[in-house]
Amino acid sequence: MGGGRGGVSGMLSSVVWVPRQGFKPDVDALVETRMESLVDGSEDGVGGEGDDRDMQEEVDVADVLAGGDAAVEAMQKALKRAGQAPMVREIEEEEKHDMVIRDRDLTLLATRSDEDASALELYIFEDHDEDGGGTNLFIHHDVFLPAFPLCLAWSGAARVSSCKSDSIAAVGTFLPNIDLWNLNDLETIEPVATLGGYVIDPRKANSTLASGGMPPLVEGSHSAAVMALSWNPLDAEYLASGSADHLVKCWDVESCHCVQTLGHHKGKVQAVDWHSHRRGLLLTAGFDSKAFAVDARSSGDGISFELQSEVESASWKHFVPDTDQFLVTTEDGHFSCFDCRNNAAPLWRVRAHSDAVSGFAISPVVPGLVATGSTDREVKLWNANTDGEPTMLGEKTVGVGSVFGLSFVTEKDNPFLLAAVGSGGKLSVVDTALVFASVRNQFSSLFPEVTARAARNVLLETPENGLQEVEEDSEEDESEESDED
Repeated sequence: MGGGRGGVSGMLSSVVWVPRQGFKPDVDALVETRMESLVDGSEDGVGGEGDDRDMQEEVDVADVLAGGDAAVEAMQKALKRAGQAPMVREIEEEEKHDMVIRDRDLTLLATRSDEDASALELYIFEDHDEDGGGTNLFIHHDVFLPAFPLCLAWSGAARVSSCKSDSIAAVGTFLPNIDLWNLNDLETIEPVATLGGYVIDPRKANSTLASGGMPPLVEGSHSAAVMALSWNPLDAEYLASGSADHLVKCWDVESCHCVQTLGHHKGKVQAVDWHSHRRGLLLTAGFDSKAFAVDARSSGDGISFELQSEVESASWKHFVPDTDQFLVTTEDGHFSCFDCRNNAAPLWRVRAHSDAVSGFAISPVVPGLVATGSTDREVKLWNANTDGEPTMLGEKTVGVGSVFGLSFVTEKDNPFLLAAVGSGGKLSVVDTALVFASVRNQFSSLFPEVTARAARNVLLETPENGLQEVEEDSEEDESEESDED
């Protein structure tokens, strides 16, 4: 895991907000362990008798600063035990500010892929508008991934047998396995667990690959790319996955075994989503232009729904407790709602975009607030908490190119933040209450203080200031966009 990479290109394929304090790196333990090895002379021969080199040269200062004052103090004590002067390389205040994760900071995860490598990136979003300090968005650190990432899901409750962390990111790629990453380990270079994938036998792998074959798969593994992931909100040890092999699988992450395989789809599975109130109820949808509501505890096909195009995304109407309804977006630009009590036809179907609706998000804290994004580069806001068709609240080009991923923040004190990623290689955060008067008007009764603050800020700033993004090389981006046009 390294520091934030500046000036990188490529595309961002998925994004998700992590709840505040959902990322808690154990920097103190990291520093103590590293110092002990240095003192004992077990790391690069440093720390033994007669070694005059300063120990702080062997310490990643970014790791120390990420832990704040407590981590710095721990390193100082270790230096004293080693008989060296308690010195830490002077760091500019701005650099320290960038590395320390404060209580008010918000965090996001995004997956990136470019020509050279793929990565899981953790971003920090600082919002100091109440103090007059504005907002700031930057990459805190990243984890290099073994293949092109396709999907991402975060859990603060999952327990993996080999890890005690309460911050786990599941990543699906073009490989047939799912990697589980411990976000609290700043030095991780490998996942804490892998679900499925290839059996790599050192005695047979080289000869198998040399003959043009592939290593055998782990029992219960997918056999193609993993395209969709969903953590079970009621039983945190279970993770659902959808794959290009047309299968849906349920995994027990404590034992790292597949406990259920469902084969009701006849095409690639693009979306999976657990019901938030009904144990075992799973929504799946795919390229066979079908959606299913299934009981993952049984092997039946469940209730099927016919769609008019390939599915891009699907989710239960989580803002309605114990709902029977779900929302789905499709490749032909439509946004629809279905009811499990009547699968003959959708409750409503609207043409949301001119191209595929490739990005989709439901706010976890603002009932009915939904965002759709498309390869037409537009993001649209909707109020779907209605009796009939949703009400469109506004539309905006957010500067990420074709929109591949959207996610609403999980915090009630700043509930209208929307993150967007896409083909342009940028992550943008939009304060939708600041940009759209219709959003403020629709939800002012639920969040009076937040919407009033946004209205005041509109008088002080242009609406464009509701957009915060990590920029790439501007000249390169402009030339790429002109080439595409």
